[in-house]
Amino acid sequence: MASKGMAHPGDLDWQPFPDFKNPLHAQIWKALLKKRDAGGGFGRICNYYGLYLVTVASENSGLEEFPSYFYDPKEHFLFPAFEGNAFSFYKGNRKATPTNAVALVQHILAVDGYDPFVILNSEDIPHTIFAKENPGKSFNEWLLSKGIVITGPILVKMNQRPDLGPYSEYNVFAYRAVGGELLRYEVECRGEYISELRRYLIGEEIGDCQYLY
Repeated sequence: MASKGMAHPGDLDWQPFPDFKNPLHAQIWKALLKKRDAGGGFGRICNYYGLYLVTVASENSGLEEFPSYFYDPKEHFLFPAFEGNAFSFYKGNRKATPTNAVALVQHILAVDGYDPFVILNSEDIPHTIFAKENPGKSFNEWLLSKGIVITGPILVKMNQRPDLGPYSEYNVFAYRAVGGELLRYEVECRGEYISELRRYLIGEEIGDCQYLY
């Protein structure tokens, strides 16, 4: 049976948003209204290395969406949050270790309003429907039959590139229930430190999927 999986990292202290008694929330809410992206106005907020990361419900073309934004409290500037700038703003430990690679990916996933999470094996993917419809069958074997192998982060040393020199990488897997997406992140390391991040979609409609209508 599936475990709960690895949720967002504990050092991101999420709070309900908005709290209109909080001047910061009022500032961000005003900025959202200017972008016409306040929607129902219910979401969450956390401090992300000096910036504020906020995800708020938004009604767009009849589909419920949860866009995320970064807010710079010094410049009073609101801008979209995505994995690329979340990687740039990340100030956690970038030393090339399995623990740090996982922590980095967990923080990057925090910009996604649909709560994807890092997984270390197939049992971390919620699959109650599969278990109910296929009693006695292994979910892991079903994944293997599709050529999908999920492991924890393992350091892979790569051949030297003429322009960049030798490098290594960790593969970190994540699961997004919306669409049942299985993701693989290549956490590239130069020397002893993490330097780049790339995402690959491995499969869809895997596990207990959710859909937007």
